[in-house]
This record gives sequence, structure tokens and C-alpha cells, in this order.
Amino acid sequence: MKGNKILNHMKHVFKKGTDTITFIIYILMFLSVLPATAQKKYRYAPAATGKWTYTYLNESKGSYRSDANYVLSPAELTVFKNKINTVVETLHQNPVTQSPVGYEATITAGIFANMYRYKYNVANLKGKIPQAEIILRFCPLHEEIATGKIIKDCMEVEHCDVFLNSLERTVTLYGSAYEDPAANKNPLDAAASKMNGVFQAPEIFQQPAPGVTLYTNSVMVFAKPGRPYWLPVTAGEYFDLLIQYWTLQSEKEGNSLFLDMLLQEKQKFTEASLQLPAYNGENPASQITVVPNNRPYMRLNPDFFDKQLPRTAVQLITVHLNQDILIKGFDPKEYLTGEHYMDFLRYFEYSKAIDVEKIKALLDIQ
Repeated sequence: MKGNKILNHMKHVFKKGTDTITFIIYILMFLSVLPATAQKKYRYAPAATGKWTYTYLNESKGSYRSDANYVLSPAELTVFKNKINTVVETLHQNPVTQSPVGYEATITAGIFANMYRYKYNVANLKGKIPQAEIILRFCPLHEEIATGKIIKDCMEVEHCDVFLNSLERTVTLYGSAYEDPAANKNPLDAAASKMNGVFQAPEIFQQPAPGVTLYTNSVMVFAKPGRPYWLPVTAGEYFDLLIQYWTLQSEKEGNSLFLDMLLQEKQKFTEASLQLPAYNGENPASQITVVPNNRPYMRLNPDFFDKQLPRTAVQLITVHLNQDILIKGFDPKEYLTGEHYMDFLRYFEYSKAIDVEKIKALLDIQ
């Protein structure tokens, strides 16, 4: 049936008292015919010439991407924006984005702050080291069949994320692994914040240059050699954080089963072993062991940034790469046909072509 016939038939049978399941089936039948006609409006344009597009973002005060964040002086703002632009141009020098064909390299950048963490209060950022967010999207080009007009699709496409001076992004793209000092509304929130400040460090995949580390979560970190952005957590420290939180949580829920398990597990550790670095281990409640492995527990280093340098100095760069570059011999072309996932292919190629030395040279502390 064509779409309109299905729709009319749906109305007819529904009036006769069709059950809900049957009606849903008819709805799905109707929707299934729509994509066939919608897809004919555009077609992928693999030979279309693309371009490099850079937009600097300056949103309203109090938003994530605003020049007002960190309360920089006019001179500091100029210096930091110039540094952002230099990083953007260095990313542009990647051979994959020099002469785009079939897609456009669309990049946005700006001063960035986790305003959720700072409670949407710009004053909370005053005096802190400014961060920047740079996002490079690989936007496929399509041709409108009726007119021949070329358009780009940047909706939910693969992208390379780069952050400057963001400790949180050394762990995860979304920056969720940190202790929030502002989360002190009540003792339980404060305890949760401290507990969440501990994370299991990703494994090292490769160290292509001194101070440059690619982790198995596909995050490449650029920092001064020997200056740790994470610090180890002892078994005793982590136990105390877990017990502090679960003591309060048990009081709230009226159930101490999990807390009792934590206390029993801690009792099995000697005083000496509690002073050793903690690793992810076999204990079911705490998941703590002091037997060394490649899954250490860490926290962000609060003293990582050198306060003797200007606030605008770039001391840390993280580049979030396509995770499939970690697979030996992986060829994405074996899995891609036509226009499908072409943004993924460009992201993969771009990640493989990253010039580590050029990006490392952008640090103001070597």
C-alpha cells in the first residue's frame, strides 16, 4: 500500500474498534513508507568541494562559552583568544582538512567553563586558569536533487574535541570525574562529591613523545614531562571516602548492608597496606586492592597548574581521537559503503594524521 492508502485504512479499522497493538502495527507500516520518499530529495555528493569553516563562539554572560568567563582583563582576553586561534590553525594543517572533498571541516572554538560546576556564577571563575573548547566536525555534503544545491549536514556527525587547560577532560570527554568544591549543600552531597573525585585511570596505550600520552579511552594528553595531572590515592584514603558517604547514605535509607560490607573489607587490610596505592580489585563492595595492576585509582592534581606562569598560558592540551585508531590494522573502508559513516571515516583519517610534535609545541610549558 502507498502511504495515503495505509493512513485511510488505519482510520477505518480504528473506528471499528481495532485493538491497540494492531493500531500500532498500522502506524509502523505507515511510517515505514515515508523514508523512501524523503531520501529521494537529497543524495550524497562525494565529489563536491568542501571548505574549512571556523567560527569563534562568544555566548551570553553566564553560559558555557562566553568571553566573560574567568573575568579576564582585556589584555588577557586578547592573548588567550590568540592562543585559541593558533591551536585552531595548527589543527587545520592536518592533511585531511587541507582540501576537503565530499565533506566540510567545520570548527567552532571559544573560552569554555563547566558552568554547572560553577553554579552559573561567573564570579566563581575569577582568578582561575581559563579553559578553551575546540570542536572540529566532519560534515558530509549532499546535493538537492531538484536544484543541484550543495548543502552540508552537521547534525550529530563525528567530531574531534580539543580542550585547553581542562584537567577533567584528561579522564573523560564529558569531564565527570572531579570533586566539586561547591557541592556542600548538605553533608551527603559533600561526601558524594569527595567520593566522585576518585576515578579509575585509563590504561596507557602509547607514549609517542615525552609528555604526550595516548590512553585506551582514545584521549591524547599533552603536558610538561614529569608534571602529573593525576595523583594516586591510597587504599586507606579511598576506603575513608567510601565509608563516609555510605554511612550517611545508610542513615538516610535505613539500611546498612553495603556499609557493613565496606567495613568488613577494610578490616582485612593491615595498617601498612592501607598506606599503599589503591587499585581496582576483587573486593565486591569497595573494589579495592593494593596488588599493583594497570587500573590504579587516581584523583585530579589540584596543584597541576604552575601559578607562576600567566593565567593565559596553555599548560595542558587534550585531544579526543577516534577510538578505532587503537585497533591494529583496522581499515574503516571495509565497513563503510556510499555515504554511510563518511564523517566517521574522515574522523578516523584525521586522528591517524595528528602531528604530535606540532601540537606539543603549542604548550607554553615544555
